[in-house]
Amino acid sequence: MKRAAIICTVMLVCGGSTQADAAESIQTVKALYAAAAYEDALAALNSADVEGRPAELQQYRVFCLVALGRQNEAEKAMEALIAADPLYVFDPVETSPRVQEAFNQRRQQLLPEIAKQFYFEARGALDRKERGNAISRFERLVTIIDAAQGASPSLTELRVLASGFLDLSRALPEPAPAPVSAPVASTAATRVEAPPSTPVIETRPVALKQDLPPWNPNDPESRRTEYSGAVRVYVDASGRVTSAAILRSVHANYDNALLRAARTWMYEPATRNGVPVGLDLIIEVNLRPPQ
Repeated sequence: MKRAAIICTVMLVCGGSTQADAAESIQTVKALYAAAAYEDALAALNSADVEGRPAELQQYRVFCLVALGRQNEAEKAMEALIAADPLYVFDPVETSPRVQEAFNQRRQQLLPEIAKQFYFEARGALDRKERGNAISRFERLVTIIDAAQGASPSLTELRVLASGFLDLSRALPEPAPAPVSAPVASTAATRVEAPPSTPVIETRPVALKQDLPPWNPNDPESRRTEYSGAVRVYVDASGRVTSAAILRSVHANYDNALLRAARTWMYEPATRNGVPVGLDLIIEVNLRPPQ
């Protein structure tokens, strides 16, 4: 039997170091939640020394508040999470359909205003001729709009504007390097120059194991259709995937298998100046019909 072709590409999202105590903090919260000790889990989340990835911690705050029936607080926690990371999605394996639906609906309601704010900030950077800042903000804006399933007409128009201004930002000249002043001789005193700052050298994760599950659809329609989506994974400083979530659904019959596989992936971790650090990656997945 011919098998569908499965193609994946990797996108770098953002970097950040992770510590053993941070991992322990989030694991403590997860354990309390799993034991239905929701008040204790909230107390741990409210602790001043709790550490971990902010979005994941906020996600468990939502879970606990929903479980306790504190809907208003849960909705505010959702809004805070969406404002901090508009692209964050709950793992469908860990999240009840009711909470998943409520979170997705609230995000769809907030995305237009969030996108407008990103647009104004990006336009400001462009007006100031801040090439790198403008490019990164417009790219982020386009990604946010693309993540909005069933985008409203206003978001569709905003994407057209953002794409045009992104091209303008890329056309800006590269900033000129700072001039190097010639040393000035002095007979009165010798000035000790400060040592130059150490440049930051970063590397991205290198996949050691990134196997995708097979795609063998039974129905004729799926066998001749191409599907695409994305999974977001967090690779910690040891190279392990500690969390995975569907960013864009590939196929309803493939997403859960993809998440299970993603949690087994291994990488050479990202580094910053030679020190391993944690990093978010977006893995783009394409399912093609068999040839």
